[in-house]
Amino acid sequence: MSLKKKIIAATPILCLIIFLLLGFCLDLWHPGWCVFFFIPFMPIILGVKKIRNIYSFLCVVIYIL
Repeated sequence: MSLKKKIIAATPILCLIIFLLLGFCLDLWHPGWCVFFFIPFMPIILGVKKIRNIYSFLCVVIYIL
């Protein structure tokens, strides 16, 4: 298993840990949920998925913004 795939597989757990730390330590529950956007965005950052394959994700991000 390559390093990129290991990072992508660990992203949900890392996001959960960061969310809980932000919530319990700094009481930032509401803005803390934004870290979960890294789960679908991490393959794009690492170059595993191409931009043309993420049209639906891009539409959701634009709608939320």
